[in-house]
Amino acid sequence: MLVSLRHPPSVSSCPVRAGEHQRRRLGKHRRQRGGKHPALPVQISTSIEGRTCVQSHVELGCTPLEAFQLVATAERWPEWVASSSFVDSEGLLRVDDTITEWFGLLGLRLFSTEWRTTESDEGKSLEILSQDVLGIVQNVVLRFGMEKAGERCCRFDFVFSWECRNAAALVLDRLFLRFFAAVDTYIALLSLKQLVESEIGRRPDS
Repeated sequence: MLVSLRHPPSVSSCPVRAGEHQRRRLGKHRRQRGGKHPALPVQISTSIEGRTCVQSHVELGCTPLEAFQLVATAERWPEWVASSSFVDSEGLLRVDDTITEWFGLLGLRLFSTEWRTTESDEGKSLEILSQDVLGIVQNVVLRFGMEKAGERCCRFDFVFSWECRNAAALVLDRLFLRFFAAVDTYIALLSLKQLVESEIGRRPDS
C-alpha cells in the first residue's frame, strides 16, 4: 500500500534541531531518575559484510501484541523517537506498506526518507527497510522484536543496521552516525517504556 501525503509537516511546527530534541528528552528521563541516566544496554558493532549495527532491548509493562500495535502505528513514532518529526501513515503497518518519515539529523532541519515494510508478524516482529537515506547510507533496516517475559510484560528488542554508500560515508559513520544512532536508540526505548507505562499501565484492565 502506498500512502499519500495527508498533512506535510511545516518546519515551524516540528523540532528544528534533532540534537536539541534529544537533549530535552534525555534531560527529562534523567530528572525522573534523580539526576541519573537509566541503565539501558546499547551495542554498536560492524559485521563482516560491513553493515553497522546498533541494537538494544528494554522490558515493557505490556503484552507483546500491545507493544506491536504501538510500534506498528508509525504515525506515533514522533511520540517516542526523538529524531522523528512526522510520519505519513495510517493504521498498522503491513507487509509492502510504504510510508514517508521526516526526521532531523546533524542539527539541521528536516529530511525525509521512504520506508517499506518487509516483515509484519503481529505480536512478534516488525521490520522496515529504506533503500537510501540522504545518499549517505543504504539498505537501512529497523527491526523490532517482541517476546513475552511474564504476566503483562514483554522483552522488546530493537536492531538498527545500515551499509555505507562509499568511503566518505564510512568515515562519517565512524566519526558520528553510529553514535548519533546509539543515543537516539537509547532515548527512543526509554521514551517507549514511559509511553507504555502512561497509556497501557493505567488502563482499567491492566
